This record gives sequence, C-alpha cells and structure tokens, in this order.
Amino acid sequence: MAKNDDPVDDIAISDEPVVEEGREQSMKDIDLDALLEKHSQDEEVKEEFEKVEDKVEEEVKDEAKEDETKKEEEEIEGYYADEAIEEEEQPDLPDGSKPKTPQEELAAYVYDGLQPITVVGTSGGKNVRITVKVAEELPDDFEFNSVKDQASFNQSLAAQAISARNLADGYLNTQQQQEAQAYSAKERRDIASDIAKLQRAGVLQTFTPGMSVDEDPRAETAREVLKFYEEEKARRLETANANQRLYYPLSYEDAYYLWKSRNNQTGEKQKAEDKERKEIASRQPKPSRGADASESKKGVGLPSTAGWDQVINEALKIY
Repeated sequence: MAKNDDPVDDIAISDEPVVEEGREQSMKDIDLDALLEKHSQDEEVKEEFEKVEDKVEEEVKDEAKEDETKKEEEEIEGYYADEAIEEEEQPDLPDGSKPKTPQEELAAYVYDGLQPITVVGTSGGKNVRITVKVAEELPDDFEFNSVKDQASFNQSLAAQAISARNLADGYLNTQQQQEAQAYSAKERRDIASDIAKLQRAGVLQTFTPGMSVDEDPRAETAREVLKFYEEEKARRLETANANQRLYYPLSYEDAYYLWKSRNNQTGEKQKAEDKERKEIASRQPKPSRGADASESKKGVGLPSTAGWDQVINEALKIY
C-alpha cells in the first residue's frame, strides 16, 4: 500500500473539545453562585445609580425652574412703600399771618358758638339797644335802665358760661378725634418711610405693582414685622401703665431689627424669657392714681379738662 504524503492524514482526529492549555483548570475554579450574587449586586447598584441620577435630574429641573421664577420676579420692577403714600396738603395761610395757638382756636370756636344777648340802656347820653356775647363788649359808660334789666343780663351771662363750657367740651372731643386720626395717618407715613428705607437697603423686598400688600408674597416679611410692631407697642404701653412710667414708642425700623434679633435666638430660651417677663408684669400693682401713659396721646398744647373753666374765663372774660 502506498504511503499517503498528505500531512493532514497524520493528525489524529478526536471528538473531545479543543481547550487551550491551562484554560480548563481556570473554568473549573469559577464559583457560579458567587458570580450570580455579584451580578445581582451589580443590578442593585445600577438601580440605585439610576435613582440618584433621576433625583439629580429632578433637582436640576427644580433649580432651573426656581431660577426662571426668580428671574421673572426680578424683571418685575417693584415699588417702595413710601411711593404709595400721598403727601398731606398743608392749609395755605395769608401772607404774614401766623397759625393760631390751641388756646386761640378754642376761644374762637367757643365765641362763635355763643348766642348773642340783647340789652337795653343808655350810653353817651342816648338810649341804645346793644347785642353782645360777653360783658366786656358793653360800652364803658353803659347803664341799665333798671335793676331788673341788669339782673336779667346777669342771668343771661350765667347761662352763657354754661353754654361756653359745653362748647369747650365738644371742641375737646372733636379735637381729640382729629388728633387721633392725624396721629394714625402720621404713624402710617412713618411706617411706610421705614419700610422703604429697609427696601432701598436691600433688607426687605420691594412690593409687586398692582397687587395688594396683604396678598403680595414679597410683603410677607414686612407683614410679619408689622404684626410684631403692633404687639410690641401694646406691650410697652401696658408695661408703662403698670409701672407708672413714661411710654416710649418704637419705630418700625427698630421693630424690624428687634424682631430679627429675637427670631435668631434659641426658641426655648426666648419662650422662657417671655414667660418670665409676663409673670413679672402680672405681679406689678395697677396704678390707682397718677397720670396714665395714654395721656401722652392727647392733644399736644391743649389744657386738661380740669382747666377749661379758667381758659374759658380768660379767653372770653366771663365772670
């Protein structure tokens, strides 16, 4: 039999899989359970990573939305608090004239309200009929025709004095109401001025045009400070009355910094201090006599009620 020169015939053919040297041993060493567990852990890590990624993406969207909202708010040109307050018109006085004092205003009001008294007698050697409101308006040489006429005139003067006191009381009540209104109006202007000052300093936000301050989100801090201002003002007045001390008001600007300072304190510490102050104030005796601190809010320059008779007599010369 001839020898086959084809080199392929010399290679032994086997049905066993061909494995590289050293490869079979390493495959046997692999722990399939550990491999599956690692794969499971990788899936959990992947899920956690996807959650974090989603969260970061959501935060980025929120920040972008917040920046957009902030940008829109900045684009809205706000206004300062004092720009909404109208200037109070002052009455025009004639050239060279001076405003009347409170006593002069009172005397003029009372005199204008008195009813005239008609008297008959003689003056300058002639019979005269004169209309007066006070005795000092009679001529120096005036003489009554009879004692009866003089007694009637004196009775009319006594009734005139009662009318004058009633007019003065009405003037006082009206004046106090007007001054209370003027005080409130000035207080509002002062508050607006302080808010505008804080707004221009960048401490408070400007207000949104066309929106009520009660509803404007930009005015939230300003509203909180205003509430604190009213409460602190009432507390100071109550303390002044309880201790018979002068009432010292505060400005809105002072109230803001006091409000900010108290808000920065520890909550429990502040509560304890407030409780202690209230307990001390509650133990103080109420004043039975002496001037009430609220008297300082009465008409400046006006005499007290107890001095009305004297003022009326001096102003109108009624004896």
